[in-house]
Amino acid sequence: MKIALVNWNLNKVGGSQSFTHTLATAFEQLGHSVTKHDTHFEGEADLVILSQPSHCTALTNAPIIQVSHSSFVPLERFTNKSSYRVSVSQEIKQLEEKLGFDSVVINNPIDTSIFKLLNLREKCGRVLYMSHDGALARETIQSACRKKSVDFAMIENSHNIAEDIHRADVCIGIGRCLLEAMACGKNVISGDHRNWMDSFKGAGLIEPDRYTYHTRDNFSGRLSPREVTEQMIIDAIENYDPDRGIKLSKLVKRTHDAKAIARQYLRLISN
Repeated sequence: MKIALVNWNLNKVGGSQSFTHTLATAFEQLGHSVTKHDTHFEGEADLVILSQPSHCTALTNAPIIQVSHSSFVPLERFTNKSSYRVSVSQEIKQLEEKLGFDSVVINNPIDTSIFKLLNLREKCGRVLYMSHDGALARETIQSACRKKSVDFAMIENSHNIAEDIHRADVCIGIGRCLLEAMACGKNVISGDHRNWMDSFKGAGLIEPDRYTYHTRDNFSGRLSPREVTEQMIIDAIENYDPDRGIKLSKLVKRTHDAKAIARQYLRLISN
């Protein structure tokens, strides 16, 4: 099958861009021919998958699947120009329904051959902030790290984020990046201070028994927001538990494995 994946600004490092690259690799591993396109596709294909559907377009006779990663960002909202619509979380599905669009929920694909368990440490020695947006978040995390004498880090290699994750023990961010960190067996805190947020907040420390609950809003914390404080980060450092990370890794592999997700997209158009 010839599959075209379309997204805005594919050279950018972001959740939807990582989604596109990961899904492309998964389709290729399943034996399909895949091309990636920035903003627009025109030509022959058996399937077109559009992220950023309000911004990206396709001129083709092939079935088109629109994928929404966030209803809070106008570029992500559905349009009428598609055969199928996919939301990456239950929260997005419900928000899009209020706008008049029905969709199915298919989880974010994570390449669990890259994001996997490696050399988990017994004590926390490094905290990774998986964002470049929030000065307040960065300063709060740095302060907690100084008080506990652990290393603070931010993403250094944007094209090989797995390396940065594997060097850390606790990872902090929201959305897809947390899934990648959990797949690597890290303890994670859902929280950030993005430009649309009024404070440093999220869902806090993710526990395995609450994993399914947090998939509802793609680990953003929007459905159960709480302030992320310096003390919360200190507690996560002090109570770091590699067994927690192992359990989270198994959950991500069970629910978000990229090849399994790719098959769900194919089943969508075969029904």
